[in-house]
Order: sequence, then C-alpha cells, then structure tokens
Amino acid sequence: MDLHPSSHLRAAAILLVCGWVTFWAGAVNPAAWRFFTSASLHEFLEIVAAHQVAWLWIAGSFALGVLLTLMGLIVLGTTLRAAGDRVWSELGQAAFLFGSILWLASIAFRATVTISAAKDTASSRVVPPWFEPMRAWSDALFAIYMVLAYLAIAAYGKALLATGLAPRWIARIHVVFGLFGAVAFVARMPMFNPPLMIHLLPGILGVVLMLQLGRRVAPASAGTEPLDRSLHS
Repeated sequence: MDLHPSSHLRAAAILLVCGWVTFWAGAVNPAAWRFFTSASLHEFLEIVAAHQVAWLWIAGSFALGVLLTLMGLIVLGTTLRAAGDRVWSELGQAAFLFGSILWLASIAFRATVTISAAKDTASSRVVPPWFEPMRAWSDALFAIYMVLAYLAIAAYGKALLATGLAPRWIARIHVVFGLFGAVAFVARMPMFNPPLMIHLLPGILGVVLMLQLGRRVAPASAGTEPLDRSLHS
C-alpha cells in the first residue's frame, strides 16, 4: 500500500493549520489594534517606539506564519501534481512563493527600518523625512503579495477541484474567495485588506484534510480502503 499521498496530505494539513494559528497569534496581539489604527504617521511611530517588543512579536509571527503556510502549499502542490494536476498547483505555488518573498522583505523593513524611524521620532518629535517614501515602497511590496496570494488561493482551489483531494465545497470556496479577494483588495474593500485573511482558508483546508484523513485511518488499517484514494467522497 502506498502511504505517501496520505502522509504528504497530513504534513500539508499540519503546516497550513500551524501557519494559520501562528499568523493570527501575531494579528490578535493586544497592541496590534493601536499600531494599525493610529491617526497619523507620527502617532504610529511613537506607538511603535513605546511597544517595540510587541511590534517585533507581530513581525516575527507574520514571518513564521507565512513560511509555514508556504511550506504547506508546497507539500500540497506535490500531492496535487501526483494526483494529476499539471498547471494550477504550479501556478498557485509560484504566485505564493514570489509574493511571500516580497512580503518577507516588507516584514524585514518593519522589523528594522520602522523601529529605527520610531526611535528617531520618539527622540526628536519629528518623523524622519526619508521614512515615508521608504514606507510607501514597503507597502507596495505588501500590496503585490496580497494580490498574488489571493490568486494563489484560487489556483489551488481549481487544482483541488480537478483532483478531488478535498471536498468540492472547500475547493469552490477557494476559487471564489481567491478571485473575489484579489479584486476586493485592489478595490480597497476593508474586509480583504488585512493579511490575516490570506491564511484563513488554507487553515480551514488543513483542518478539513486532517479530519478526513483521521476518518480513513481505521478503514485503511483494516484493508477496506487504501489511504491513497481520493478524499473527495
């Protein structure tokens, strides 16, 4: 019996759930609301200067969450290609990989340059003139990541539909959510602006896959249903 497809799916599911939880652990930090709802750039930098540990915790959680989700999608893509998908999982993986590199660069900016600007602002009471254009550059990297990540979710949904490795309802939601999310982000719909939305569906997918794999352990061990059958039914 070939156990590799199920072991790969289980690894992908665990990584996707861990990425979801880790990213949201940073997003729900009590100080996060103050950081991202500050009235002005000057106020924002003063808050960062006063809560540097919380700011770095958020940045670290975001970075680790993105890496875990990326690894989960890579492993999932391997299983999807083994199941017959030849295009959509590769497109999704490439989009999320490239976007993640840009997002990690933006996170590194937040953890270093933003901290430096916050310290300067706290000591001089003046926002460094170089910070705002550099922040705009960092925001552009983040925006590209968000669009690519939403499109990656849609591509993985299409691959799941084609292979039947997950229930059709979750696959269809990935397609619709990913396509609509990309458009909604560009249109500046507030609900789709936070990066934590990117990890919501992959995390739910991970839970669904683990539940389905768990239900198939007993029949498979009894020889009544091989683990490498489609999880669609």
